[in-house]
Amino acid sequence: MTFKKTLLASVIGAVVAGTTLLPMTASAETLRIGYSADPETLDLHEQLSGGVLRFSHLAFDPLVRWTKDFQFEPRLATEWEQVDETTMRMTLREGVTFHSGNEFTAKDVVWTIERLKESPDYRAIFEPVASAEAVDDYTVEIVTTEPYPLLLNLATYIFPPG
Repeated sequence: MTFKKTLLASVIGAVVAGTTLLPMTASAETLRIGYSADPETLDLHEQLSGGVLRFSHLAFDPLVRWTKDFQFEPRLATEWEQVDETTMRMTLREGVTFHSGNEFTAKDVVWTIERLKESPDYRAIFEPVASAEAVDDYTVEIVTTEPYPLLLNLATYIFPPG
């Protein structure tokens, strides 16, 4: 069990550091990450838990996230506006590439939202979302079934994985 946790920590550390796993040598430094709970899965859309959310924030960026002052901070979404009672338009950060080298676009956000709506753990909190549409490569519109003031809160759970 210790080997599995060490291997998992090494993989997570490599992902966070943006490096590859190298053989340990005498000059290598060790990155240790402490969790109060291990992530139950590395599929961030599979399970809604503290361990998976912590891993998600280490390995990926959400559309927006909370600051320590309880304000929303732009991450992959740089701007957002409430177009009408049920539609929010988000402008996405340009020049972002995934670890695969693929470019981040609005289609990735749409795919992620649709996947979250089907996830056993996330579908209840994404139930108010009626649809998501890519307006262009860097603009997405999220439509809710009725006025929903917590839509920006939901954006903190949207981690397009590439």
